[in-house]
Amino acid sequence: MARGCWVGLAITCMLLSAHSAGARTWTLSKFESSIILNEDGSAVVVETIECPRPLNTYERRIPVRATGPHGSRHTFMLDVLEVTAGPGKRLVFHTWREGDSLHIQAPDAGKSINITYDLWNPLRYLGGDDEFYWVVNPPDATIANTLLRVTLPASAAGEFRAQGFLRATAPGISDAALWSNDGRVPMHTDGPTVLMGAPGPLVPGVVMVADIFVPKGLFREPALARRAWWFTQMNPIVLLPAVTLLVMLVLRRVKG
Repeated sequence: MARGCWVGLAITCMLLSAHSAGARTWTLSKFESSIILNEDGSAVVVETIECPRPLNTYERRIPVRATGPHGSRHTFMLDVLEVTAGPGKRLVFHTWREGDSLHIQAPDAGKSINITYDLWNPLRYLGGDDEFYWVVNPPDATIANTLLRVTLPASAAGEFRAQGFLRATAPGISDAALWSNDGRVPMHTDGPTVLMGAPGPLVPGVVMVADIFVPKGLFREPALARRAWWFTQMNPIVLLPAVTLLVMLVLRRVKG
């Protein structure tokens, strides 16, 4: 890692004086996310996380309830496929839901870890466009380099609009921590691929966000039955009356 990058990281960390000292944070030398958006509206995400020193345990917190730029809410459904360390060493991992986040915890993480997961519903299906709005990096980490690659279907080349920006998720974050007055980040498109990266180190409480709009027809919208299944997965409490009725019927049948 270049000395200038670490100097910049140290200066940026000084801007976080308002951040809670008791919160658990991580120090990462690189966070790189590669996302493939499929024509059926699903996505595969591969995150590469590098640390300056080995970690006994690493915990990734993924916000699964996102608020868009106009206040719209979206809940992501995802399935963690694998967590690996180094060259293909599979790790045992644990996941749990807490508030608006999914936590992934992996022991014996070492200095490099890869997390692969499926996103079942990455898109918002709006009136005129389909939108992919994604918070890229963990909000609880100091990160020297943050990078994102999003690959859309080949038919989307030249048909989409994209932007990337930094957003404060904690109080007391200054414009200096966002590296600009409006928080926009450098971005490059190459056919159906979007590349963006934070212009400098990020501190806890700052996330990079990608916002991509694609015209209707390039992605297949999920059927009503599939959306209903997603709803029950996100809100299992709705199944309680049906399960209760089923148990009552079984008990009644057993008792004769």
